[in-house]
Amino acid sequence: MFSVTPSETPPPAPPQNTQLGPIEILSQGGGGHYVQIISPPNKSSVTNPVLTLFCVRILILSYSGVGNIGYSVDGGAVYSVTEFMNKTIVSEGFSDDTTIWANVTLPTLSDGPHTVTVYWGWYFPEGPQRYEVSAYTTAAFEVNNSSNCTPSPTVPEFPIILPLVVVLVAVSLLLAIDKQRQTIIKN
Repeated sequence: MFSVTPSETPPPAPPQNTQLGPIEILSQGGGGHYVQIISPPNKSSVTNPVLTLFCVRILILSYSGVGNIGYSVDGGAVYSVTEFMNKTIVSEGFSDDTTIWANVTLPTLSDGPHTVTVYWGWYFPEGPQRYEVSAYTTAAFEVNNSSNCTPSPTVPEFPIILPLVVVLVAVSLLLAIDKQRQTIIKN
């Protein structure tokens, strides 16, 4: 499990407009390959600009390079990600365990539901051009750009509890004082 706070990440590089495709899904992941979207969290509500922070972890042959990472918004064109925040390669003989962190600021999105999908695979520009995807994941989120949103009502817990506690303590003290006074009067 990864834990990185998006506010602690460096500012994103503008996305490259190099498109990957047509897409050919070989696998959603597994076999040492997986993709995780950290931000925006799935089923969250966000405002523009939307920062997408993600991690790709792959197991590749030592001499093969890292492949190609791409993203798409709402199932549209897949754009290449070429700027990485961090790339860690741990060599294990003939294979490399590779972890790549990247972030992309999405183009301005309209209010409403959206999805972002991050892919990892191999792009073949020669012959029958294709992007063979071996791992991907999707996050669904909602954009709410209106500044006049009415916040959902909340129950003010502290302001109600404090006077209640003060009243209960005062009544308890008065009862204790009254009981002590009655004990003194009887003696």
